[in-house]
Amino acid sequence: MGRIFTFFPPRKNGYSKQGGELNGGINVRIILKSFWALIIICAVMTSPSTAAVKTLWSLDLPGDAQWHKVTGLGSLLVGTKTALHHVDTESGTVMWSRDDIPRSAPFNVQEVAGTPYILVNNHEGGFNQKTSLQMVDITTGKTVWTTGEMMGANMGAYPIASHGMVLFVSGLSMHEKGAAIYLQAYGIEKGNLLWESKYADFNALKQHMADNSSNWFVKLDLSGHRRPVVEGDSVYLTFKGLHAYDLKTGEEIWGQDFKTAGDLKLTYASPIIDNATVYAAGRKYIYAFDKATGEQLWKSERLKGSRPQMALVRDKIIVRQGGQFSNGQDIVPKKPYRIVALDASSGKVIWKYKKAKKAMTSFQIDEMRQAVYFADQKRVIGLNVADGTVLFEKKLEFEHEMGTAQMAATGLSIGSGLMSGGLLGGVQGALSASSASEKNIDAPLDVSLMDQEHLIVRGQQHILCMTAEGQQPRWSYSFEAPGTNRFALIAMGAVTAMNAMANTGYHSSWSRRDTAVDNALMGANRFNTLASRRYSAAAKAKRLAYFLTNLEEGGEQGPGLISLDMTTGEVANQLYLDDKEPEYGLDELSNRVYYFKDGDKLIAYEM
Repeated sequence: MGRIFTFFPPRKNGYSKQGGELNGGINVRIILKSFWALIIICAVMTSPSTAAVKTLWSLDLPGDAQWHKVTGLGSLLVGTKTALHHVDTESGTVMWSRDDIPRSAPFNVQEVAGTPYILVNNHEGGFNQKTSLQMVDITTGKTVWTTGEMMGANMGAYPIASHGMVLFVSGLSMHEKGAAIYLQAYGIEKGNLLWESKYADFNALKQHMADNSSNWFVKLDLSGHRRPVVEGDSVYLTFKGLHAYDLKTGEEIWGQDFKTAGDLKLTYASPIIDNATVYAAGRKYIYAFDKATGEQLWKSERLKGSRPQMALVRDKIIVRQGGQFSNGQDIVPKKPYRIVALDASSGKVIWKYKKAKKAMTSFQIDEMRQAVYFADQKRVIGLNVADGTVLFEKKLEFEHEMGTAQMAATGLSIGSGLMSGGLLGGVQGALSASSASEKNIDAPLDVSLMDQEHLIVRGQQHILCMTAEGQQPRWSYSFEAPGTNRFALIAMGAVTAMNAMANTGYHSSWSRRDTAVDNALMGANRFNTLASRRYSAAAKAKRLAYFLTNLEEGGEQGPGLISLDMTTGEVANQLYLDDKEPEYGLDELSNRVYYFKDGDKLIAYEM
């Protein structure tokens, strides 16, 4: 009988603003603010004392799943090579399939928060590139409207539900006003063109490998950039610096050109809007601009490496340098690893913390204690926001370390990240060969604040809960890594998602729905039924972390999942999958696992 390595027994009961990528202020979708869904890859033999897992239903798909994600309604969107499918997760039936949407990707299929619609970007590659945009009713699968085909390449589409529009960014080669990159705003309800504005020269924007790229044809898009930020009637774009546009007219209010994205995805932070000032991150500097005029107020000293996260904490801008990033194929560590505090009024450096070693998680701001928390390879660290003094440095001591055989993995499929919990989609590959000196690091992936009292530190093979004051951990687990190629680095897929979420200002609220959109779109009974069901499931949600493991069941050993209750530190359940390379999705709001057996058989379990 196996066991879980427990180093600290569980004990029962026991003003900042970050840059936000906002979809127009409609915050009705249940979006996870913490990283409860992070997949941590480990190897552990668990005791059979956990509760039985309930099999809910099974469904034969018409093809292997290429990607999947849980929607805000709790249903499943599944993309195969030949079609896009929408699965009702209560009944286990396919609500609809669209064979005219083949080879889709998560970046190209987006929900419009608070509405019964999904936005689908169709982009045909090749020498004669064509692109189109269509709005699909998620409850019926029917097209509400389409833009029709345009010659060029779609780079990104961004729903802005508060203004009843979708912002479409395209490189159009045959436009009547000349080849260029255009911003086009379409109405959500009817698909009518509200306005159009030339944004940049045809080849002016840095693009990155798309989620659905193949080895035969590489597709590029804006997935390596931050999403547009909306405040009031203005939208701020960071694709080539910082540019403000009027959402009502499409006119540019002001613009400042500077380099933002590099070769890696999401290496610069989203802008922060505070009263009359907008703070923005470039490839080398942090900037402050007057919100009304765009006048540059200050520029920081040069900050080496990346600047993927920043937060306004009272009179300071806290900036993270370094971390792990995707280039569309590999996960690449990027130095230096630092935390820097800038004076928000002048941009001058107040303090720097430069002692982080070999890794850097996203930071967590504790407004109540005026502290910033993060972790490097072997320590969790707390700093005083005021002067950067060290509040605590706690060494992360775990029994097992990942072996070099596991770290030599290549060709694995990295997961789509924490939002869906799945292993499909996202980037492909292993750690970059250029990072050989840092390959053998089981570095923490995330530090989060739970209930304002405890810090959760997670790594690929370990998890720890400690007090926010840095005292002795409440509980801690460490696990030996599996020996197969697929498992060795699969958790690194969460890196892209964590970089995307590090500056996100999302909040879940069912009461802040835009009135105009609400009146026009919320009358559909099917949508209201699904939304109500989802809301009920969210109220019952437990805080569980899921671990992909090697399990023992009935004398057989093989891959499976265990769930850990984050509030108690106790193992809640286990699920034996008996699949060398399991593909699955997690819905933490309903405590469900969606397992894609052999790629085309979908089985739902309740954990």
